[in-house]
Amino acid sequence: MSSRRRRSPARLILRRREHTRYPPWVFGFHLSVDEVIAAVRKISSTPSVLEGEESLDTQLLQYNDVLYHVEMQVAVQCDAFGWQWATIDAAPCYVDGKQRTVLSLLKCTRPSKDFLPEDDKLDVMKKIMAEAGFTKEPAWYRVAVQ
Repeated sequence: MSSRRRRSPARLILRRREHTRYPPWVFGFHLSVDEVIAAVRKISSTPSVLEGEESLDTQLLQYNDVLYHVEMQVAVQCDAFGWQWATIDAAPCYVDGKQRTVLSLLKCTRPSKDFLPEDDKLDVMKKIMAEAGFTKEPAWYRVAVQ
């Protein structure tokens, strides 16, 4: 008889702020800093105070505008698909060992192919992200802060 404990099955985390024993995993899109900065010019409605130098407050407002816009576009599409399990959230996650921002579509106790959206619907999400200027493919990421 093996002394290893059997792993519990992966489960979806349906509430946004639900805590788990271990940091959860999210399936979503990595929002690289370069892509967010490029998207500010396209998406942000916050005007710059000075053309040459922007204040830190203005930059943060523009960054939040971009995140809010992308979150809303994805959330509207999730509602259209009838995805009751979607947890759309910009979360700090580990990407290549560094803490980065990821727009999550779903949150699980651990990665599982069972919960991934269908390819055609995922392609629609990729198109929404590409229109906003984000080109990274969706993947599983470990949440950095819970």
